[in-house]
Amino acid sequence: MQNTVQTIVATQATTTVAAQANASAAPVSVPSAEKANQAFEGIRQQIEQITVERETWESNQYRVSNDFLYAILQKCYFLYKGLEGATAEAKALRQALNDYAAVKGYKFRNSTHTINKIVRCVFGSQDESVAKQRISHYSTALKAALAANISALDLPGYLVKEGGVEALRGRANGKKGMSAKDKAVIAAKSIEVESLGNVKHETLGQVFEAGKTDQHVVVIGTWLSDGSIALRAVVQGQGVVNAALASYHSNKKADRAKQEAEAEQAALNQAANDAVKAAAANAFVNLALAA
Repeated sequence: MQNTVQTIVATQATTTVAAQANASAAPVSVPSAEKANQAFEGIRQQIEQITVERETWESNQYRVSNDFLYAILQKCYFLYKGLEGATAEAKALRQALNDYAAVKGYKFRNSTHTINKIVRCVFGSQDESVAKQRISHYSTALKAALAANISALDLPGYLVKEGGVEALRGRANGKKGMSAKDKAVIAAKSIEVESLGNVKHETLGQVFEAGKTDQHVVVIGTWLSDGSIALRAVVQGQGVVNAALASYHSNKKADRAKQEAEAEQAALNQAANDAVKAAAANAFVNLALAA
């Protein structure tokens, strides 16, 4: 039931966006001045509608689900697609966008991409420092989709597949992942507060050197059927230790990501349940009033 509700909502949103895009792209034969006014009014209405949805997302769904954010970015992308090309209509719409931005007090360079302008108009009414960062991140993600020749209808799926806005931004900026050495340093600090117990054996005493006190080692062991571990060897090479620590860090990070994903899904399920209950309650009230 939950998946059905979410699918219906998503389908309706996509249909509405597509209809709006098709409507805005339809050419109308009117005098130049009137055409410019119509273009401006069309741009204004679309941007302000998307802005309202953005404000609703922030006040009700912020940090709960990326689906709502992706729907907003999809509408920005649809709007951009309607402004592409060298036709008179497309040029009029781009000029209308510039005029709208000027009315709002947003200034752009001649080289500023149209996607950046649209995103600025939608997200620019926030705190300046917050808006600037978001505009950069969202614009970069949308331009990555544009470079990959992604259609507006496929944009949400593309963002999910690519790991989200931040992942696309990182790749676009040439951001590299953390090195194994860096991971090892972080892991070494994190395990200082953890202890699974102490092991003492005469063989360990034979290889122990006082100068290695507090240094990490890798212990090779074998799981036994009773849940205990049979210790087989100790490896003290720094390269091996770093590799083990880096692996530990990656595993912990994957566990945290899984927990966050599960928590987000739980929140989505709860939101869907609340929506169903609210719809049922409204239906009951309407029936009661009708009676």
